[in-house]
Amino acid sequence: MLTESGGIGEKRGTGILVADRPQGPYRDHSRGPVTPRDWECLDGTFYQDEDGQNWLVFCQEWTEIEDGTLNAVPLSADLTRSIGEPVELVRASSMDWVRPFHDPRTRQSGYLTDAPCVFRTPAGTLLLLWSSYSNPHTHHGGYTVAVLKSETGKMTGPWMGNGNCAAISRTPRTEWSGRGFIRLRYRVSQLNYQQK
Repeated sequence: MLTESGGIGEKRGTGILVADRPQGPYRDHSRGPVTPRDWECLDGTFYQDEDGQNWLVFCQEWTEIEDGTLNAVPLSADLTRSIGEPVELVRASSMDWVRPFHDPRTRQSGYLTDAPCVFRTPAGTLLLLWSSYSNPHTHHGGYTVAVLKSETGKMTGPWMGNGNCAAISRTPRTEWSGRGFIRLRYRVSQLNYQQK
């Protein structure tokens, strides 16, 4: 299990917990965060690539750097520590569909990255789901789930899929729509990925 410590505006990080069963109890496995200790990180997700390399994919918070990023850091085989420098996968403002977000709690504006999830399709395509707020001129203008594709099939990318990548969008009236569909039942079972 991955966990975060700290709150908005703090140097929070993602650590790894273990348990003998899903119900817990959980105990600290990584002895603190595996993300950089001087960054504000959240939403860590685990991925093991085809070569057996473990990765933690996470967000560096927009509240710290204004332009949020999705990053990946290689992990040790025993999942107790990172074993390299983080690799930037995508910067929120590099996507033309992303708009600035204002958070009244912090009185800050910036470009949000949220909720990464990496998986390989049955056909072998490496995809990255993530979220941000979309531009109302190109999408619905609300919280949007998007998909990127690794052009090399490797974690380090490059990751492609810009304005045509929105999979699901939420409108201000809380309606859901989009080009693709995702059915979740303990695993992602279908994703209609189209890029023009």
